[in-house]
Amino acid sequence: MKLLLTSCLIFLVGCATYTLSSNINKESQKICMNSEGNGRLVVNGRKYVFGYDSLMDREQHKWSLELDFPLHPTEIFEIDWSENKEFKFNSSIDQKILRENKNIDPMELDKFTEVIVHYLQDLVQLQNQNENKLNFNWTIKKNTLYATNKNQSAQLSFNALDAEGYFKKMVIGYQSKKNQSYKMEFVVRKCFNK
Repeated sequence: MKLLLTSCLIFLVGCATYTLSSNINKESQKICMNSEGNGRLVVNGRKYVFGYDSLMDREQHKWSLELDFPLHPTEIFEIDWSENKEFKFNSSIDQKILRENKNIDPMELDKFTEVIVHYLQDLVQLQNQNENKLNFNWTIKKNTLYATNKNQSAQLSFNALDAEGYFKKMVIGYQSKKNQSYKMEFVVRKCFNK
C-alpha cells in the first residue's frame, strides 16, 4: 500500500502544470543559458541535429555554444558583445552551413547571428531587471514566453517548464527578406544555472 501511494504521488508531481506570471523580468530568469541538451538547426529546410553544451558569462558578455553533430567534428559558436555597440563572432559552423547550402547568402547568415546577439543582450538586461532599449518586444501567452524583433523577422519562444522551473524548449527563428529561413531549437536536458 505504501509503495502504491508513493508511486501515485510521484506520478502526480510529474504531472504538475506551471503557470507563467505576467512579469517578463521574472519569467526571463527561467531561460537557462548554461545548459546541455539536444537541438536542431534548420537552414532553408535543411535540418542538422546536434547535442550541445552552452555557457554564458553575463559579466564578460560572452556566450559559447559547443555543437556535437553525429559523425562530424565538434563545431564552436562563440559570441562576445562586451564592446558597446560591436560584437565579435567566432564560429566554425557558419563555414559548414555555407559549404553545404550553396543558395545561402552569407549576409543573411550574419543577420541571423545578429538576431542571436540582440537576444543575448536583451536576456542580460531583463535578468538584471533593466528593460531600457530592448531589441525585442517580449510577451507571455499561454505559458510561453515570446520575443519578436521590431520588423517581425525574428521570433523567439520559450516554453515547457521543467520541475526545477526552467524552460526546457527554446526556439530562435529568423526569416529574411530574401526568403531565407534559419531556426535553432534547443531542448534542455540539464540546466547549470544557479
